[in-house]
Amino acid sequence: MTTQQQRIQELVADYQRRTQQPRLSTRALARQMKSAGQTISHGTLHNLLNGSTSPDLRTRHALTEFFGVSPYYFDTREPRSAEIMGRIGQLEQDKLDAVEQLLSEFDDEAV
Repeated sequence: MTTQQQRIQELVADYQRRTQQPRLSTRALARQMKSAGQTISHGTLHNLLNGSTSPDLRTRHALTEFFGVSPYYFDTREPRSAEIMGRIGQLEQDKLDAVEQLLSEFDDEAV
């Protein structure tokens, strides 16, 4: 299974190829992202690339916007789980409440 770290490394490597910047540092990438309206510190980029941290929601958003990938790009769950999560994310509030109730009932049964 591909990890979030590997996915971020792939995005950066692809970006380096597309922009012809083979020696792109995390500091330079952070500056370019900031110029494009997506602020992530070079320290955070470094930590993401070496796998010492995972992207939080804000960082994921900045990465998906800058690199032009789907918000589900970083989802490392099995494809079926990712598909279900995507469908849940599109539900109207009343349907979402029903799913939450159903999950709560499953939790109650497990106890």
